Amino acid sequence: MEFLPDDPPVRRDPDGFAEDLRRNARRALAREDTLYLCVLRAPDAGAAQRLEAHFQLHLYHGEIYCEREPGIFYLQVFAPQERAVQVLLEDAADCVPGVTAQYKSVPKD
Repeated sequence: MEFLPDDPPVRRDPDGFAEDLRRNARRALAREDTLYLCVLRAPDAGAAQRLEAHFQLHLYHGEIYCEREPGIFYLQVFAPQERAVQVLLEDAADCVPGVTAQYKSVPKD
């Protein structure tokens, strides 16, 4: 499934996010892109609000995210290479001080 450049991000509840993750992991088998699962942690409630606002302004390929716990966001990103995900997460951390981020590729098997 290709996303148009101007598709906004999609906020899901944790159950919907898990369902989308299973579906997108299967989709990754048929794509040249890799699916990455990212975890971003905000240090406090204000930073969490700014991080979500950052998602709404700066994610634009239909990425899917959810807030699993207060201040802990999970994000699904399709990317052709790992560096694209690193840049996206570095941007979030630069724009919202104190945010930490981790990511891993979702296995295709």
